[in-house]
Amino acid sequence: MYFPPIIILFLTFIFSIIPCFSATSSADAPGEASWSFDFHPPDYEDNLLIWSDRIDRVAAREYETPCRAYEAVAYAKYQERFPEFIKLAELPAMREAWLMASIANDLFTGCYFRNLADDVAGARPLFLEYHLGIVFCGNFSRPPEDVREERAIRSFLLLMQLANSGDFRAVDRLIAMENRLAPMLRFDPVFRHYFLALREMLRGDSSSGYWGMSWKESKALLDADTRRTVEKAARKRDLAGILASLPPCEPIPPMEALP
Repeated sequence: MYFPPIIILFLTFIFSIIPCFSATSSADAPGEASWSFDFHPPDYEDNLLIWSDRIDRVAAREYETPCRAYEAVAYAKYQERFPEFIKLAELPAMREAWLMASIANDLFTGCYFRNLADDVAGARPLFLEYHLGIVFCGNFSRPPEDVREERAIRSFLLLMQLANSGDFRAVDRLIAMENRLAPMLRFDPVFRHYFLALREMLRGDSSSGYWGMSWKESKALLDADTRRTVEKAARKRDLAGILASLPPCEPIPPMEALP
């Protein structure tokens, strides 16, 4: 059965977090999007002050990496600064909206992007011969089957939104993951070229190496009309239009089924 296009998930995700940035605080609706990160922004100083013994203690006690601890402590510190936010802190949309606001203020660690990429990597099956893993090609090969895959999809959607908003760090991280996480990530040429075009506009650099595929190589995979359409969409930031055009992904075959 064909999984509904990623555009449905993407728009649902975006509409779930956008109100969190603009709504005013409301004590009458604690379960709704009722917080403004414009009026209550994450503090730049968190990037400098919380990387300390507290991080090391939290990492050793609860988390796999210092970057996981960094994010957890930063979120805890935000709630210490704004106690009225505590009643909203467990809502996934609020956590993601806080994360987007925090990323805008994060100039030093890169931890938030690393954690998102690790979330996506968490859905990669360890033994492909025994498990038909979910595939990200721009679309998804099937619905998520467990909490780990649900988290991977939400992190993938968040990276896409950040990249499309013009954060070149998110663009870099999104496309670089394709090399790191093959064959789970096998981007459709149109999807890949959209973000390569966006990166070229943001940085004037779509070379190979870190990206794995150069601007020139990406162009060679598409006919001229398709290239123009995708590059026009990138200039307009019309990611929704690109996502709506993507075909379904093929699943990863078991190893014994490969020729």
